[in-house]
Amino acid sequence: RISTTAFRLRVRSEPSLSGQRLGVQRRNSEGTIIGGPVTSGGYSWWQIDYDNRPDGWSAENWLKTL
Repeated sequence: RISTTAFRLRVRSEPSLSGQRLGVQRRNSEGTIIGGPVTSGGYSWWQIDYDNRPDGWSAENWLKTL
């Protein structure tokens, strides 16, 4: 399980900065890691099934484990 630390963390369709933006998760949003890590663009990306939509890929820098 993870929680977000950014005020508005972008959720992407692919593990990269060029992936389509699916939306955002607000700070302290929680979810379950279902894929990754994938390194791209200087970030480690994790695929996350968030408790609230949207689900997708987010950069590790703004995630913390619960």
